[in-house]
Amino acid sequence: MAIEYDAALNKGLEGTVTYRTLDHSVVRIRCRVRICKSVGDGRFLVGLEFARRLRRNELSPARRRPGRDIAPGLRPRKLRPSPQVSAEA
Repeated sequence: MAIEYDAALNKGLEGTVTYRTLDHSVVRIRCRVRICKSVGDGRFLVGLEFARRLRRNELSPARRRPGRDIAPGLRPRKLRPSPQVSAEA
């Protein structure tokens, strides 16, 4: 799985991805960062490897709608550009 994120992540970093499926199930799955590449404007494309194979019903994530929780009690955070670092020293 690949996601777009607002910060660079180190290869090997472990975490949890949570999302809601089309059938309204909540999926929480452990993952590990396999690759992280800058796509410009302070955004990064992060490739994730899951700790297990996804089940059939977990393969269809629901689309997030404004003001809606991803999972009960879990709201998305807006991506903000990372601060620009000046080349002047």
